[in-house]
Amino acid sequence: MLRTASFFTLLMLFYCCIISCRATYKDPFVQISGTQAEVHFTRKMTLSDLDSIKLKLSEHKILIEYPESFFDSGLLSKLTFSISGPNIPIGVGSTNFINLRSRNFGFKIKYDGSLVVIGEL
Repeated sequence: MLRTASFFTLLMLFYCCIISCRATYKDPFVQISGTQAEVHFTRKMTLSDLDSIKLKLSEHKILIEYPESFFDSGLLSKLTFSISGPNIPIGVGSTNFINLRSRNFGFKIKYDGSLVVIGEL
């Protein structure tokens, strides 16, 4: 009887942990203006979100490619991207989202090349 109670207690703790972890995924942050761009990629992003970012950046002559993007149950689980532009050297970032521990991952750039930050933000 005690083993059964312990099993159900552990099962409930595991379930609560899964639910709380899933609920803590950050919302994506995408800010693309006439002079700069900042994007925080998150597990909540979809392929459509990635395509939208690519389209918006192309309007400012910034090229972003996604050589690797994997989704798990609709959540972005792994991403590799490269970004470049007329005044921006090629930069590459990659994450599997597991090791970030609530840190932001993405990029901040100014189109004139005066600011280029790629990776953990």
